[in-house]
Amino acid sequence: RTLPLVLFLLIGGAVADRLPRHRVMVAANALNCASQAAFAALVLVGEPRLWQMMLLSGLGGAGQAFFNPAAEGMLLSSV
Repeated sequence: RTLPLVLFLLIGGAVADRLPRHRVMVAANALNCASQAAFAALVLVGEPRLWQMMLLSGLGGAGQAFFNPAAEGMLLSSV
């Protein structure tokens, strides 16, 4: 989760500056929700593979990399 977060953080900041921040936050949360739901489904079904868990955790990290700059920018524009 940390490696994709670090890799996509600069891209997430640029996207959050150019697009409406609330839309970036909603899209990032949707990605996090989908990755967590898929992770839960894998665990509940039975045999999650390591690569599947790594991929879904990476997607969650990428979503967080887009959410954090947008949320911080939203906070700064509110204050």
